[in-house]
Amino acid sequence: LKDRVEPIVSKLTLKPSASMGIKGPKIDPPNPNKKNCI
Repeated sequence: LKDRVEPIVSKLTLKPSASMGIKGPKIDPPNPNKKNCI
């Protein structure tokens, strides 16, 4: 059970961190740029 749970937890923790890390920086700069342009 531990072997099965660990991979699932690792995937869940890696996916959100990766998505947040990738989306965070990319979304943050465009938002101020768009606001400044407007």
